[in-house]
Amino acid sequence: MSYTKGFNSFYTVPGEVESMNCKVCGAVCEVKRSVFGATSWAEAAAKSGHVHDHFYCSHSGRRWHEQALELVEQMVLSPSKRLRELMWQDLLDLLKENGIDTVPELPK
Repeated sequence: MSYTKGFNSFYTVPGEVESMNCKVCGAVCEVKRSVFGATSWAEAAAKSGHVHDHFYCSHSGRRWHEQALELVEQMVLSPSKRLRELMWQDLLDLLKENGIDTVPELPK
């Protein structure tokens, strides 16, 4: 499974958030509540962690979702409004081709 924090994987204070949507495909995320573990590289390196809720997209790891993730990441990085609009259309086409009817939030 491939998760990218802030796009298809989210950590919150236990019980603080009811539900979240994937920023890649718009799907309602799965959630594991009150899990103990690292939520950052620094915590993992220190072999520490804390209790948190972990929201994640069930489509993560699928080839089309990885391609969609790459489009979203490039949209965030691109300084060009026109390129972002073209990538947005590519993203919508990709989601539709894979049976996803939800529309994610437009990345900023």
